[in-house]
Amino acid sequence: MTRTKTVSQHKRKPPEVSVFIGTRNVFADLGLRNPEETLLKAKLVIEIERLIQSKGWTQSQVTKELGIDRARTTPLLRGRLGDFSFERLLRFVKRLGQEGQIKMRPIKHPSATIK
Repeated sequence: MTRTKTVSQHKRKPPEVSVFIGTRNVFADLGLRNPEETLLKAKLVIEIERLIQSKGWTQSQVTKELGIDRARTTPLLRGRLGDFSFERLLRFVKRLGQEGQIKMRPIKHPSATIK
């Protein structure tokens, strides 16, 4: 008697995976406009969220301390970067008791330029 194999018993070939070695800026890799600014804003939002969590603030406290209305708090905490300017994010950092510092250094890959 011949036994037939079901689909689950056959060895399936694993799907092919394409690997893309990107830069240190996922926004540039995705071809977004102003990737350098977007990356800086993303890093600021991550730090703002970390500081808020470390203080244990509620959403009401965030709105009060940062001087924004409740409708703006959610986009901030969800990382909607287009809703906030770089300067405004720096003001939030200051209101959280921190100061920002910008460091300048040579470009590692001269072909990577700011457009």
